[in-house]
Order: sequence, then C-alpha cells, then structure tokens
Amino acid sequence: MAKKKGRPPKSPSPHNSSPLPSIPKNLDFEQLDDDDFEDIDNLSPKKAASILKKLDMLRSKIKGKAVVQSDETERDVQPESGGKEEEASNKRIVNQNWSGRREGCAMFRIMRNLEHLKGGLKDLNQRKLKSIDVKEIQARDRLDYIQNLLQSDPMNNHLLKLEKEAKEEHLKKEENFS
Repeated sequence: MAKKKGRPPKSPSPHNSSPLPSIPKNLDFEQLDDDDFEDIDNLSPKKAASILKKLDMLRSKIKGKAVVQSDETERDVQPESGGKEEEASNKRIVNQNWSGRREGCAMFRIMRNLEHLKGGLKDLNQRKLKSIDVKEIQARDRLDYIQNLLQSDPMNNHLLKLEKEAKEEHLKKEENFS
C-alpha cells in the first residue's frame, strides 16, 4: 500500500483550541443549559469577540420565523379604547419605522430597526398617554358626582347602574395610570 503524500494531521494545540466545540448541524437550543456558558466570564476579550462573531454567523444562517412566547395576557396587550382604526394606526407606525434597507449582519440590522422604531413609538406614547392622568382625574370626578347624586336618591336603579360603570371606568383608568 502506498502512503498518501501531504502534511501530517495537525495535533491539537492548547493555543489553537477554540473555547467552544464545533456547532452541530442539528443543534437544539432548548437542550442547552446555563452550565454550558459558565466559563464565558473568564474569557479574554479576544476570545469573547471570536465567540460572538461565531454566534452572529450562526444566527445569520438560521432561517424561518421566530416564535415569540410571552407571559402577557390578552387583556394586557389590547389597546384601552381599542378599535380597528387605532390598531391599524399602530401597525402602520411599526411597519413604517421597521421597514427599510439596512446593511450588515442580522443582529446589526435588528438593532438599527429597533433604533428607528424607538422614535415612532415615543411619538405614539406621547400622543396616546400624555393625558392619562387627566383621564383618571375625570373618571374619579364623574364617580364622585354620581355618588353625590345617589346620596339624594339611593334607590334610583339608573344611578346605581351608572355608579357601577363609573367605578369600573375609574379603576381601569387608575390601573393604566399607575
């Protein structure tokens, strides 16, 4: 048998070893533990930078849609005064600020999109929420007014119903304010 010519295989060197093992093709991120990343604080800045670069390359190769899970309940996410127009307006603001051609790696593009989105969301926040304290005070004043009317006529079913609605509205406004 003839020997193959060429360089002998490289022997592992402590200076050449990567701090992370090679990434398998079928990596399941849910199987990773915190113990897998325990030595990351002890790395030199150069090694940490190379790890981050590898992670960015890995992220750029991942295709498909991300599934976001949240602990928020549907009630917490819905707009207060709701309506299809308001929801469409909010989506339009997000789409306008998120879309745009940005160059760079995936993480850099996401950061740029988030920076652009921040301005639009700030404007939305100021327009929608700047008078939230005034709305809470108005709801409390309405409740006080109805309760004063109930003092003079405690058996009025219409006033009792209005008081119940005013209490709910006041609690909702107070919850949004705090």
